[in-house]
Amino acid sequence: MNSKPRIVIVSETFPPDYSGAGLGAQFLAKNLKKRDILYKIITRTKNRFIDENSSFYIDEIKFYRIVYFQQLLNRFTNNRYLKLLILFLDFPFVFIKTTFFFFRNKNQVDLFFFVSTKWISLILSFWCVLFRKKYIIETTLLGHDDPIVNTTKKYIWFKKTIKNFQFKNAYAVTNISMLLTNQCYKFGLSSEKVYTIPRSVNVAKFHPQKGKVKTGLKKGLLENSNSYPIILFTGVLIARKGIDIVYNTFKEILNDYPDAVLIFAGPQGAPGQEMHLNEIIRDIKTEGIEKHVVFSGSVTNIEDYFNIADVFFFPSREEGFGRVFIEAMACDLPVVTKEIEGITDYIFGNNENGIVVKSDNITDFVCAIKNVLEDSNLRKSLIVNAQLKVNNEFSEEEVLNKYFKLFETVLKTS
Repeated sequence: MNSKPRIVIVSETFPPDYSGAGLGAQFLAKNLKKRDILYKIITRTKNRFIDENSSFYIDEIKFYRIVYFQQLLNRFTNNRYLKLLILFLDFPFVFIKTTFFFFRNKNQVDLFFFVSTKWISLILSFWCVLFRKKYIIETTLLGHDDPIVNTTKKYIWFKKTIKNFQFKNAYAVTNISMLLTNQCYKFGLSSEKVYTIPRSVNVAKFHPQKGKVKTGLKKGLLENSNSYPIILFTGVLIARKGIDIVYNTFKEILNDYPDAVLIFAGPQGAPGQEMHLNEIIRDIKTEGIEKHVVFSGSVTNIEDYFNIADVFFFPSREEGFGRVFIEAMACDLPVVTKEIEGITDYIFGNNENGIVVKSDNITDFVCAIKNVLEDSNLRKSLIVNAQLKVNNEFSEEEVLNKYFKLFETVLKTS
């Protein structure tokens, strides 16, 4: 880009809140800031990292925070009627604050970039259309922010109206996987308007450790550094991520590998999402396998966990992309996952870079994990192919080039 435009990133979540979309927004924000083209970030995340040594810290970026009352309520109740009441009380506040931002800053902003589609982006897209300001939408999760509305959801007529308005008036729609790109085509968007830009991995942070370094990490993170195999899961501990599959598969693995350890690295879900987690915790106590299952909570050094594990097991039922896949691959950690059409085939091909199980059968997952552990040739092949895939398609440089080409194209559009 020849001149320096001013870009606003709108992301409902942002680190330190745990979210794949938020991490994507943070990555883009850091790099826009380096080029001095980031104007502000609009988010509903209340807190921010002030530790300059944290990977989440971004120096001198201006945040505009719109905190929902409903967001605060989510921490204390799962009563949907109470949430609906708060939502109606919430909207005027969000509308006023978002509108105030737009009119105060519209002359300084060249482009709005909406990470996902929620209330804030809806209000801004309305004003953008009215005042001919350009905006781009990035979709991140099937059934949540893609243009196709699930017909089983409530208030479908209202949601369809919103989707039609936002997506048809966007100057471009970028998607983090082919699955989401295909949704845009089904919706009727032209190919000139639709882009696919995947998530990236920071290979300076996510890279394999060997020898004494790896041994030291094991001693620091595990009570028994001689445990084998170490099965790792990372993500929010909710049903959508497949934690029930992870746990039930591990119990079978434990029968053949009595020193095995399962690590759940990630935070608990919001109220109402604890069903499988509570069942797992109760069963761990009943089975007396507490020393074999580790709950690390949310961690900022997940790369260390990738480097001590023997298999990354992530049988998620629904993803927009799955950044953790490529982070594990960059650390030479073989991946076993569940098929998600348009995502796992995009990342793993025909099982060249990881093992994709095309069923929900626990026995199939057990066999896949044991094959990775016991077949050294298969393991080496997966690691080599995964590194090639990461370097060629998911490096930060490659992904950033796609973003900047997109911005350049949209800004030139009349």
